[in-house]
Amino acid sequence: MVKLLVESDYDNFFKSMVEQMIDAKGEKNIKHKTITVTAGPYRAYAVAFEHKGCDLKKDIHEELHLDFYSALRTGFGNISEKEIEDLMKLL
Repeated sequence: MVKLLVESDYDNFFKSMVEQMIDAKGEKNIKHKTITVTAGPYRAYAVAFEHKGCDLKKDIHEELHLDFYSALRTGFGNISEKEIEDLMKLL
C-alpha cells in the first residue's frame, strides 16, 4: 500500500491530483512505498520529481517526491498530457 504524504498544498488540489493518478493506475501497480507532495510559488516548472532511497537497477522504490508549481491550480500555466503520462509512469 502506498503512503501519500502532503507537506505543502493548497486546498488539497495537488493531493487530489496525485490520488486520481494513483486510482487510475491502480494502487497495486504503484512502484513507490511513499509519495510526498509539495507545492509552492516561484517554480520554473509545472512539476518536478526526485527519487529518494531508490535503486532502479534492483527495482527498489522507496519514495517519490513530487513538487508542483502552486499557481497551476488557478490556471496560471498547465501540466501537459505528456507530463501527466510521464508522472503516471513514475508512480
